[in-house]
Amino acid sequence: MLHYIVYCCNPLESVTVIFPIRAHSYMECDRNMAYLNQKTRIELTEEWAKHVRGARPRPNPFNVIKSNCPFSIRPVCINEEEFKLPGLAYRDKLPISTAKYNDLQFLKKFCRPETKRYYDQLPHAANIKDATAD
Repeated sequence: MLHYIVYCCNPLESVTVIFPIRAHSYMECDRNMAYLNQKTRIELTEEWAKHVRGARPRPNPFNVIKSNCPFSIRPVCINEEEFKLPGLAYRDKLPISTAKYNDLQFLKKFCRPETKRYYDQLPHAANIKDATAD
């Protein structure tokens, strides 16, 4: 496409292509992510909220909103002028398979005590099948 623009479109004398260097973005979301300490050990969602709130004291802290929804909700388009939000897909934590639960019980030895309690409380059932990786 650049070849076509430079050689076939007469009004252009040249085209400058800039390949950004990794971590040198001027977008606001990227600049805000730079406030977060990448080496902080965080294991629970509450810890993420606390870390993000405290990452930028000035000009004002980030506003962290706690959501009960387990995933981001996208509006559904009804027509050109009207949108609606879908209901929740589920209300509680979904159970995981017993095999996955047992694996997590083995791996939790590397976690802090409060994280171990979280993994102990995960719902699990023997009749749940794990999705296989394709």
